Amino acid sequence: MIFYEGKDELKSVIGYYEIKENDMIIHYLDGSSKVIENYTFENKEAIDNLMIKQLKERNSHFDISSMSKKQFTFYLLQYIYGFLAWFGMSYTDNTRSRVYSFCATLLGIFLMNIEDFSFGLTPHKKLNDLKKAKLFLEIYDELSKTNDDELKKMCVEYPDLKSENVMLLDVNTLDCFELGIVNSIHKKIKKRYNTELE
Repeated sequence: MIFYEGKDELKSVIGYYEIKENDMIIHYLDGSSKVIENYTFENKEAIDNLMIKQLKERNSHFDISSMSKKQFTFYLLQYIYGFLAWFGMSYTDNTRSRVYSFCATLLGIFLMNIEDFSFGLTPHKKLNDLKKAKLFLEIYDELSKTNDDELKKMCVEYPDLKSENVMLLDVNTLDCFELGIVNSIHKKIKKRYNTELE
């Protein structure tokens, strides 16, 4: 989880954890960390369950479909502005007008690619994280209903196109996976069980 909004304070919200030899290092969203020495399977299970609870809590504060519509409208307006600026520059004879249109075009290009110039958590990254979490929680609910090992194997994937090693999709590794890969796993599970994951 890369961000959180809900009733818990950031110092108690788990971003991810690492396993180093016999120790578990828990990283919280406020930047702090805690070490559980000689951790047990029960420790890991408790942390995983807490992370899933916090993920559900976070997602319950957002209307993902409404956010998606707003984002689509925003991108559509960006592209319309960029096209109009380009069109104005292409069909202007006056040198001064061409300069203004050129500047407007540059602004349009910047607006169309604003995510690439942004640092930190942008609305696009936030929405992607929410969508990934929603898909993962649906996968998790399906997994918790069955002991089917084949189903669990479907959750072992390359996190992204650059990865060399496969990784198990779980609540701790979710941030490593791209939205498209999580969506692909979700579709495979849905197709196998012929169910509507909702």
